[in-house]
Amino acid sequence: MGVQLSYNIVRHTPLTTYAEVAILFPQMLILTVVVAWADAKLGPRVWIACACLCTGVVLMSTGLVSATVTAAAYAAVALFGIVAVLPQVVINYKNKSTGQLSFLVTGMTFGGTQQR
Repeated sequence: MGVQLSYNIVRHTPLTTYAEVAILFPQMLILTVVVAWADAKLGPRVWIACACLCTGVVLMSTGLVSATVTAAAYAAVALFGIVAVLPQVVINYKNKSTGQLSFLVTGMTFGGTQQR
């Protein structure tokens, strides 16, 4: 989310195309802290990770990190998204459960990411 937010800010895309990301990114950070707290694992590592994410987003958004690196990170996020769900899709397909549905959802997610 942070890379997507930074990418859109750097590219000067209209706010209407990525406004939900600006809302979802802080919510995801808060959710991370809440989950860590609920699991009794809220410690310095969680706070440092959140701080590093925020710092990275600020550095990319302000142009201190080159636009080329930001664009490459954005492309890498799309690739990681596909790779992350691939094992689930394969397992579901082998089990003949919701393999087709998972493949469809993965395809739709990939298409949505590419459109942005």
